[in-house]
Amino acid sequence: DLAAAEVEALVGREEIAHVRFALEWFKRWTGAQSFDEWQGALPEPLSPMLMRGKPLARRARERAGLDGPFLEALEAWQPRGF
Repeated sequence: DLAAAEVEALVGREEIAHVRFALEWFKRWTGAQSFDEWQGALPEPLSPMLMRGKPLARRARERAGLDGPFLEALEAWQPRGF
């Protein structure tokens, strides 16, 4: 319904700002934006699987500041043993 769609749109906008904020601080602390460095900084039990969503909201993540190589690595990532 319309109310649910409005809530979903609001959550999406807030998530873009949240990801942008986290990315800016990650770059300040590490000087990097690479997928491998980001993955290495995730504490257990967090993993890229929990962070990427299916399907990957590529346009929203680009608006948040994530670059093409990061998004390609995130989309291609598979847990070990799969």
